[in-house]
Amino acid sequence: MITQRFHYIFDAWGISPKNLNNKRLVDSLLKGVSKICKMRIIGGPLVVQGMDYNPGISGFCIIDFSHISIHTFSNPGEVCVDIFSCKPFDPKEVKGYLSKKLGVSQKNLMFFQIDYPVRNPQSLPARTVAKPIKFKRLATMASK
Repeated sequence: MITQRFHYIFDAWGISPKNLNNKRLVDSLLKGVSKICKMRIIGGPLVVQGMDYNPGISGFCIIDFSHISIHTFSNPGEVCVDIFSCKPFDPKEVKGYLSKKLGVSQKNLMFFQIDYPVRNPQSLPARTVAKPIKFKRLATMASK
């Protein structure tokens, strides 16, 4: 059997640095996303402050079907959220939740799914990728 993969990236910018330097907010986001995905946190959340030369917050939790990570970059006002799961979830609900909680404008947001290639289980080991990863965009960055 080959494990299904559901992998989404939420990449946003133009966010208030005050929001991005908030460990409680990142902890809350990790818990909120796991709840929306209907997945239980089995490790963490671990939330840490960045270094002076790279300010922001990083948070990570292990969920019963894989992981969720959040990295904020307060100086340029950016955030990246990575959700990887072997169980399907509603990506639109996650996108709406994160956009609202972070105060993100849709023009300052990229939200996309990593599209893994289909593999033939008879000819390839379970962990071998047959061809390069393709990206499928759900929302695109507004032109400058």
